[in-house]
Amino acid sequence: MKGRTRRAVYAGVLGLTLIVFGQGSRLAASPVEEGADRIGAAAPRLALEHWVNSSPLEIADLRGKVVLIRWWTDACPFCAATAPALRKLQAKYGGLGLQVIGVFHPKPAGDWSLRRMREGAQRLNMNFPVALDADWKALRRWWLDQEERSATSVSVVIDKRGII
Repeated sequence: MKGRTRRAVYAGVLGLTLIVFGQGSRLAASPVEEGADRIGAAAPRLALEHWVNSSPLEIADLRGKVVLIRWWTDACPFCAATAPALRKLQAKYGGLGLQVIGVFHPKPAGDWSLRRMREGAQRLNMNFPVALDADWKALRRWWLDQEERSATSVSVVIDKRGII
């Protein structure tokens, strides 16, 4: 990916990230600071088995792409509000090396309803890959086990080398 194109992808993803964090800041004291401990860390594996709109994906397979992962749930108004921006980013920058991934984490954890995930993704018109994290194992690896967090629906951007 050429430098100018890469900057355009990063600018678009950064814009969405600021939108997501801006909406979340009404609930949390400082979500950007809250996630600062993750910046510069290697992205953990996803290890998710159930997917729609894609065969199973893994971070190692996505090297060379900028990846935006959005954990979401079907009852979260902020998650629903970000879905149009996620679609736009994938449509605009997908051909330039961006991969948007949605990860459904049902509340309460432990709900293995594939139907619920599919219906939620369809209702939000998520036409990019969506995975089920029913027991929150991936969410814990990526976010919750790191330190005390105020939110579970989070967006993470991974660079083309696999670094958050």
